Amino acid sequence: MVKPWKCYVCFTIFSTDENHRPRILPCGHSFCSSCITSLLQQGTVGCISCLICHAQHAAPNAAHFPINYDAESLMIQLMSSTEQQKGLETAEDQEEEEEADLAFKSECKFLMEELHALVSEMHTLMKQFSTLQNESQGLQAMHMSLKIKLSEMMVENMEAKAKMIEAHGKYQELLDEGRGSESRLLAMMEQLKSIVSETEKRDLMNRIRSHMQEMERWIERSQEMIASNKTDASSDMGGAGSGDGAGGQEPSSKVAAAVSGTTWGSL
Repeated sequence: MVKPWKCYVCFTIFSTDENHRPRILPCGHSFCSSCITSLLQQGTVGCISCLICHAQHAAPNAAHFPINYDAESLMIQLMSSTEQQKGLETAEDQEEEEEADLAFKSECKFLMEELHALVSEMHTLMKQFSTLQNESQGLQAMHMSLKIKLSEMMVENMEAKAKMIEAHGKYQELLDEGRGSESRLLAMMEQLKSIVSETEKRDLMNRIRSHMQEMERWIERSQEMIASNKTDASSDMGGAGSGDGAGGQEPSSKVAAAVSGTTWGSL
């Protein structure tokens, strides 16, 4: 489609520039000066063929054809209208940019207010965290102190347990030794009653005296252990020995009865 403000050959908008001024051929069609010159060079010498209607026109050069002032005037009007449109678009764009800038600034202000509120709340929480952290450090120190004390108590408990086990073993050893001595003494005293030979009686009495010395040493060792022990081990030893004897009598009572029932003068 031929547009009156453009050259049909190069499709360039006509202008007041000499190379692009519109020149009208006798057939009524217009081309820019530069394209007419090219067509004259390409066609028969001194002749141009219209590219629209193919009419032949003789001409020595492009300046032979008059300028199409109507097309040039239309071009000027179009350019002016285009500039005005551009100006309007520019103004509208500027107004839109200003409105967008105002909206952006308003959004930024709102965002900054929200950010300020968030930062303020964060600072408040961080202060609370600092307080809690200090309290936590105090609790940690207390926990460590308690842990150390508990460890020390566990060590003391293990030591006390070891001492208790050791002492219990010694108590049991002395208790067994005392019961054995008591039983042997009772047996010898019963044997003494049935012996007739004077020599045998003297021999047995010497054994009884020797055994009594051993019992005295056992008593001394037992008293020393009870005195050196902080706990009341005497009640445990008494409890351990209770109920061990015939007729419900304590071993010491049996020894006393046996001794009192023996007529030493008749031996």
